[in-house]
Amino acid sequence: AWRDKMLADPEFAYKMMVEETVGLGLAMSGTVAARGKDLLNELDFFLTDCAVGAVLNFVLIWLLAPTVRQSAATGAIAQQLSRLPAFVFAEGQYSLAQRAASGLYKGSLFGACGFVGSVGGTSLAYLLFLIRQMADPEAGSSEKRLPNVLANSLGWASFMFVSTNPRYQFVNGIEQVMYKVVPPSVGRVGSLVLRTGNNVVGGATWVMWARYIGLQKKAEAA
Repeated sequence: AWRDKMLADPEFAYKMMVEETVGLGLAMSGTVAARGKDLLNELDFFLTDCAVGAVLNFVLIWLLAPTVRQSAATGAIAQQLSRLPAFVFAEGQYSLAQRAASGLYKGSLFGACGFVGSVGGTSLAYLLFLIRQMADPEAGSSEKRLPNVLANSLGWASFMFVSTNPRYQFVNGIEQVMYKVVPPSVGRVGSLVLRTGNNVVGGATWVMWARYIGLQKKAEAA
């Protein structure tokens, strides 16, 4: 599968590397700043956040990357999905309906990944919290209140659909044009800048979205 992605897009590995370094690095920096002096005491939570973030970044790039199909899809639904573009702005003779369907389909996959990732990450955080309480009840009582698993997961699922999906669709579309009009080395720099900016925007819009749907209050997000 990795080979098929590389055959369809020679820059696939580079884009994946950028997301797993820049994207995860920005997330880690924000987490370090938020935890402050409590970072070492909350190292288990920090590592959990990083692990979930790394997996989600991988899935995001994988889902939107074009691929060289080695075999025909089987099943009516699989055949219909195989006819959709890898992302909304992908090159090819696709109809407007196919492009719209691709956006909705990939958005649904993003939402599902966000939900599952949040369930896993938040549940693990609760488990670590319970272990802390059993090991040291006094330390456990001072922990910050953890979010509701279902509410937080639904929040992440909706955010992945309404924000992450369209942002990454545009990123892929811009990169597709960029790599055609500039040398590869310049395209890679442009991709680095583009994806860095996208991650910064993503972090800011998550805070706004979480406040809008009631997951965070302004005092909590500061």
